[in-house]
Amino acid sequence: MTATPYLEVELRYKINDVPAALGRLRTQGMSVARTEHLIDEWFLPNTIASLEEEQQWFDGDRGIAWRIRRSEKDGKSKLEVGSKQLTEDMNHNSFHETTADCATYEDALQAMQQRSYKNWLTIDKTRYFLASSNNVIPASEFELVIDDIAGLAAKIGVGACLEIEYKGAADRAEALERIAGVAKLLGFTADDQIEKSLTVLSMTALARFE
Repeated sequence: MTATPYLEVELRYKINDVPAALGRLRTQGMSVARTEHLIDEWFLPNTIASLEEEQQWFDGDRGIAWRIRRSEKDGKSKLEVGSKQLTEDMNHNSFHETTADCATYEDALQAMQQRSYKNWLTIDKTRYFLASSNNVIPASEFELVIDDIAGLAAKIGVGACLEIEYKGAADRAEALERIAGVAKLLGFTADDQIEKSLTVLSMTALARFE
């Protein structure tokens, strides 16, 4: 399994009502380009036995988490395997990431076993990919998606968020500033921002340690 590294910079904004949010975004020139159904399986070392240990490993020790993602779009399935690790800034808005080549889902599971990693969190979500009809928010610089995790709102009070990821060549500080500018343009404020991803927020409700 070969891996290719890159840096991810993104901010996330809470959404309480996905249809209402999509309607409001349409009035601001945003449309849903496509939707995908995603199953994300997260893996960590076999030795970790609790959420507290996971938080120390990932947030404190900058452990490398691996994810197997299976997606469905237009009747076709896709497999993606990759890792996430906090940058030296120790903040959940920036990650060192890698992608890895695995021919099949079974190959990906075997790769996790070879790393002595186990599946501890599985997330079922719908992702709405947004596009700017007037190109005010260029797709070459930003990716905007709304993630809606099945059943999560009933458990923790929030189940969806807008994620704005920067794709350009600016450094981390400028990227975060540009993302905040896009959010403001779309009517989202710092009060709507959530520090960590929905994946992290869902851990208390969906994590399992055996």
